[in-house]
Amino acid sequence: MSKKREIEIKLPLVNGAELIEKLDKIGSLKYEARQIDKYFNPPHRSFLDNPQDINEWLRLRISNNEYSITYKRWLPLDSIKKTHCDEFETEISSLDDFELIFKATGFVSLITVDKLRKVYDFEDVEISIDAVVDLGSYIEIEYKGASDDIEEVRKCLFEKLEKLGAKTGELDRRGYPYELL
Repeated sequence: MSKKREIEIKLPLVNGAELIEKLDKIGSLKYEARQIDKYFNPPHRSFLDNPQDINEWLRLRISNNEYSITYKRWLPLDSIKKTHCDEFETEISSLDDFELIFKATGFVSLITVDKLRKVYDFEDVEISIDAVVDLGSYIEIEYKGASDDIEEVRKCLFEKLEKLGAKTGELDRRGYPYELL
């Protein structure tokens, strides 16, 4: 799997505390962090033009005193049902400087997402349990194996969800910023 390609599922989580207790036993805790994600729109087009078919996000993140910038483009572009995304991410040394650059070049701040995240390794997936301010608990399962078969991988992700006994709501296809907007 390309490091620039991400296959994951994200769903509202009903039994977060129970699932964390289970993951503490069967998974391996990678880290815990408070993450502040600031989302932006570029000056030449809006990512929100078609709310039913959001394909892109541009994000600045602070996580445990580390900073990053990420661009995600959800695929397939011509489908409402997104199955994976291209993800381009790099560390940066100053979040404030990037915000000033964005402001100076006409980027518009959309929304800030504030969450507490616990991340576990479990078999060939990474599991994040998020407590998102004003949204609640979510589970995100991201594939970390070698397969490039998107449908096979998505089937695997849903099997892991079932194996964990996660009680969830409907699949989130547009992300936290959309839900908060």
